[in-house]
Amino acid sequence: MDVVTAFLYPKIDGAVLMEPPPGIEWLDPGFGNKVCLLQKALYGLKQAPRLWFQEIDATLNKMGFIQSLADSNLYTSKKVILILYVDDILIASLDIDLVESTKKQLYSYYQMKDLGPVRQFLGLEIYREKHKLTVRQSNLILSVLERFGMSNCNALGTPMETARRHRHTVKDTSCNNPTRVRLFMQQVTNYLRGCIRLSV
Repeated sequence: MDVVTAFLYPKIDGAVLMEPPPGIEWLDPGFGNKVCLLQKALYGLKQAPRLWFQEIDATLNKMGFIQSLADSNLYTSKKVILILYVDDILIASLDIDLVESTKKQLYSYYQMKDLGPVRQFLGLEIYREKHKLTVRQSNLILSVLERFGMSNCNALGTPMETARRHRHTVKDTSCNNPTRVRLFMQQVTNYLRGCIRLSV
């Protein structure tokens, strides 16, 4: 689910003044000397994300959802799990009727777009089969490999041959740059730990 113009829903909790936008002079020739007092948050306003989160949090509390102590963007109610990411909402439940009733409740508060069954969320690729849900991060892995010039490497079941003795000779000079090796190992370690690094 996607909330349309989410940042325009909450009211501003203090006085915020703004220069009039260009092109408004045709309404009133003397308007250029005045300022606008904002009543609603705008995209790009520093406090807009915080105000939106307070707004959606209050709405979800009214609907009976409880915020998780482990993650402030995770809410639960009865047999429904709801995850927020700015203006995107992921609703999950084993009971499709509960998902639909949650959507109807949200529609009564906000103008929303139903994007259908989730296929991708926060870099996770989600595949549905009959009785199985698979979550992958193939795009993340490919982008890390491309970033370090390893996209044409051959995949193996184990990182090195197990029956062969190796000598310590390095012909590849790309491993001689300690910063590059450290960055690569950091990204691989973060992936293995299950961390998702987001640039916001």
